[in-house]
Amino acid sequence: MKNITVPIIDISPFEGDDPAASRAVETAVKDACENIGFLVVEGHGVSTELIERMRAVSRAFFDLPEEEKRLSASDPGKTMGYVPPLKENLAATREEETPPDLKEVFDIRRPDTPEDDYYTQNEMGRYFFRPLTWPERPESFRETWTEYYRAMESLASTMMRIFAGALDLPHDYFEKTMDRSVDYLRAINYPAQDTAPLPGQLRAGAHTDYGTLTLLLTEDAPGGLQVLDHEGEWVDVPHMSGAYVVNIGDMMSHWTNNRWVSTVHRVVNPAANVRTSARRQSIPFFQNPNYDAVIEAIPTCVPEGEQPLHEPFVAGEWLRRKQDKSRVA
Repeated sequence: MKNITVPIIDISPFEGDDPAASRAVETAVKDACENIGFLVVEGHGVSTELIERMRAVSRAFFDLPEEEKRLSASDPGKTMGYVPPLKENLAATREEETPPDLKEVFDIRRPDTPEDDYYTQNEMGRYFFRPLTWPERPESFRETWTEYYRAMESLASTMMRIFAGALDLPHDYFEKTMDRSVDYLRAINYPAQDTAPLPGQLRAGAHTDYGTLTLLLTEDAPGGLQVLDHEGEWVDVPHMSGAYVVNIGDMMSHWTNNRWVSTVHRVVNPAANVRTSARRQSIPFFQNPNYDAVIEAIPTCVPEGEQPLHEPFVAGEWLRRKQDKSRVA
């Protein structure tokens, strides 16, 4: 496989005192979103210490006995807490029939959402804000995940302000649809493979992300992320130490009337000669709007005299449909 040329963008000037440098960040992000649909960001302000602590505590959780990890599972087949192996099939969201993905995960949503709030207690709210049983081990798991969630929430907010500027919109344009966003933080353990995968079975099947953007922390290990390019070829995305891969999701593509690209991607299996030792961990943060936000084309993204390419839809209904399709009973 070939390596795709990933634009690496230092976003630190965006918040600085130089308007020209800030605008240059927006322009670089705009070009990446229009042409490729993903980019790598540096200068993001997330400390290396927190990143390494998050990696370590997540790996320690996945190393626990299966019966202990399952104490933190929610309802069978639903993603809030621990999700055992073979319980998700991302390719199904694109109507593809493949065996379940070869991974296990742990998910959280907003860690401090009030339980008696109207937003969480109606039917849609109960779907997105399910009860979570935090693991008792490792001891610092809850503290570290909460701290890391907040760091990702802040970085995602910065990226949405950059996105708005890149679209020549006010920097706070998206805030009214993001103040109660149903983001979620996930750690994914791709175990070493003691047996050969089934035909068509991958670590994560081909899919697009559902929301606005994804902040992905990867590691340099065999069997990694690939993106479907404009020629229909799968290309490897290289690991960049200390940086985040940013994927554009379906809702951002719909908001921009397909001007920005929601990229099809997958996680492939390691080569057969290293399969039994090639463990991998990824930590994505999925930024999604409020579940009651209406996603419709931004007027300035629709050429004069033309109609939007997509009908408006409600964010929560879109997310729920996609997530339900991915679950394996």
